[in-house]
Amino acid sequence: MLFQYLEAAGVDVDYYEGSYSYCTPHAWKDYDYHIYTGGWGWGSQPDMYDVLFSSNRDTYPSTDADNYNRYHREEYDALAEAFKSSLDLATAKTNLWDCEDMIHDDVACIPLYTMSGIVAHRTYYGNFPGESAFAGKEWLGFACETGYGYYGGNLGFSSINAHPKDFERGGTLRHGLVAKPDKLDPVDSESFYEAQILSKIYEPLIVRDPFNSTKYIPWMVSSFQDGTWDNNGRTCSKLTVYLLRNVLFHDNHQVTPDDIEFSYAYKFAAKSVSEFSVLKEYHHCDIDYATNKIDICFNTTSFLVQSWVAGVSIIPEHIFEAYPPKLPGDTTEPGSWAFAPDEEDKLIGTGPFRAVKDGVVGKIDKVEGEYYHLSANPTYYRELVRPDFAKLVGEDLQPEPSGNVDIDDWLVVIAKYGSVKPWADPVWGPIADVDKNYIVDLDDIMETGARVGQTGYALGYPSYYG
Repeated sequence: MLFQYLEAAGVDVDYYEGSYSYCTPHAWKDYDYHIYTGGWGWGSQPDMYDVLFSSNRDTYPSTDADNYNRYHREEYDALAEAFKSSLDLATAKTNLWDCEDMIHDDVACIPLYTMSGIVAHRTYYGNFPGESAFAGKEWLGFACETGYGYYGGNLGFSSINAHPKDFERGGTLRHGLVAKPDKLDPVDSESFYEAQILSKIYEPLIVRDPFNSTKYIPWMVSSFQDGTWDNNGRTCSKLTVYLLRNVLFHDNHQVTPDDIEFSYAYKFAAKSVSEFSVLKEYHHCDIDYATNKIDICFNTTSFLVQSWVAGVSIIPEHIFEAYPPKLPGDTTEPGSWAFAPDEEDKLIGTGPFRAVKDGVVGKIDKVEGEYYHLSANPTYYRELVRPDFAKLVGEDLQPEPSGNVDIDDWLVVIAKYGSVKPWADPVWGPIADVDKNYIVDLDDIMETGARVGQTGYALGYPSYYG
């Protein structure tokens, strides 16, 4: 429409139309346009009025600027800062409306339309080879998340909760994507469709309530609380979290407060393409190792702090430390932009699904143009303990379930009692640490001893080993 109007007015126009992957480099990398039409999805917070239009978000000639519109106005910058720094929703709304007025008066952008998004899911499980047990079963447990529908926001509750009727778990959830992922990288991926895969592998400390976009839920932490800190005489916001002690990366490395601090500092230094908008005000972390308390400190006061923390996924230090953070577009090696986790079989997070192929955790099972397959994370959350892990074959104990919890299982835990970081023993260590808190203690003995004589764990619970 714009092209036709300009052409009719006698304006010489070079016009290009294409897919997201075709248009994005022109707008975000080459800046070779005067008018760009693109979609901006409404998230849970209207922070796009700061992210897309503040002058300090324009990093030209560097690539991947948030303010690729290159709109500059000092008065607007002050309004956007006032909006971002608001401590309550009422003040934020007033400042937000002032931002909208100025944006529209200056015609920095023209909103052509908005939409009421419709996301559908199949009512019944399809008839797929090897999955006849689920065929025709009604799908239950889909979560229609506020603002996102069934595919979900920064975690995707449908992916965790959906299951065929009569089955607590099982089957495969197939999710169609409009565009293929170009790069699967929790630091530098850009597109929504890449995020749909990555958000199942990597997760943040807290997550948005799927049914109330103004509230957040502790996820990798036991609790969180807003607070402030003294930034050289300025009062600034912080979020205090208490990291759970039994969260594991997919390769069985324990998540520590150092991983949290590393994730924030690394993505901030690398100007993470997908997350820098929520990291821009990050300042530092304060850690109390005795209690696993982490103060995530920001460089301003803002009511957006919880949404910022919910927007940062945690990455493993033991993998990314070999690739120093580099700014967008810097492909010198070693460095974050030269590192492609999906190509180097290092897609390892903490999320509910993991990349695993041919027994290699971190290697994604994929066929270009057809599918990307993720497997359920067998150590996700600790409610599903599995105390049946040893089987007597002749005179030797084997690390496999026998079908019932017996004295063999209990004796393995007793033998490993007191072991700290028992995973050094790759056979019995992960098994004896029943509750996966990186120490074989009284809890593991009780988890096993209390279930001696019980059966059904071999089939009813996921295997922690193998």
